[in-house]
Amino acid sequence: MRKILLTGIGGDVACAIMRSLLDAFPGDEIYGFDIKEYTPYMEKLKETVVAPRYTDKNYIPFLKNYLEEKKITHFLPTTEPEILIADQNRAYFEEEGIRLMINHSELLQICTSKFRTAEFLGNHGIPAPLSGMARNVRLYDEKGITLSGEDRMEFPLILKEDFGRGGHGISLIRSKTEWEQEEKTGYICQEFLDGLEYTVGVFSDGGQVRSITYRRELGLGGMSVSVECVDIPEIRRIAERTAKVLSLRGSINLQLREHNGEYYIFEINPRLSSTTGFRHKMGFTDAVWWIELLDGETLQGSYSEPVGMRGVKVTDDVVFPVA
Repeated sequence: MRKILLTGIGGDVACAIMRSLLDAFPGDEIYGFDIKEYTPYMEKLKETVVAPRYTDKNYIPFLKNYLEEKKITHFLPTTEPEILIADQNRAYFEEEGIRLMINHSELLQICTSKFRTAEFLGNHGIPAPLSGMARNVRLYDEKGITLSGEDRMEFPLILKEDFGRGGHGISLIRSKTEWEQEEKTGYICQEFLDGLEYTVGVFSDGGQVRSITYRRELGLGGMSVSVECVDIPEIRRIAERTAKVLSLRGSINLQLREHNGEYYIFEINPRLSSTTGFRHKMGFTDAVWWIELLDGETLQGSYSEPVGMRGVKVTDDVVFPVA
């Protein structure tokens, strides 16, 4: 029996993973960490615990103590900061025999930086929008900005935090005046692509690569509130190429935009995403595949996208009895 610990269990990503694992592994025990006392699905878990924030000096001692006390077999951090902390403590998990469900260190270092992501993709011939560190802008005028080299972007352009936090820290800059008012340190500027947006789940066991592509509608907090599975061969080729050059063994999520007939990756989430629940219900069970990969299994059979299938995020009301 597996004993699986998820972090951020009050968040949409962890909830989607949890629902997938409960469906696939009903005999396993699933535990949850969160900074809040009450979380939407706490009654479905073996136990939920209020844990320190990842910035707290007691976070790692608290985590290690809990892992050892509960004899946790699989650890699934679900937010980028916690994933990076787990990566820094990878030796501990190996020594304790705890299976750590995160991507390899080099992939994490690339994909948690939007600038490194764009640079890496460009170096491997994969389309990405023109990008640069905002602090390195050499000139700007009424029409746009010039980067430290000769590359130039016209307004409007995107200004976003280099370190990923979902949809946070993103601004559309329309003019020189707006540019002058914005914070630059720790931000990248990126050319604005005005076409349709797609989100792509990609999984690889190191050999076979599988992907599923959604055209989506965003809602509160940048969450996908509705999706439609589409078949775009060029996006599938981009997904396969990206998995290969990143030496992927696990799951990532690509964010793409179409522009003038081409598809550009503007972000890679180096983890499972909030569409994990939709994907699971459509047969793309990458949360399950990743657990099985950690347990020594490889992908069996084949997978074909359920083109035309749609998913809609629903809301619910949860109440808790008086203690």
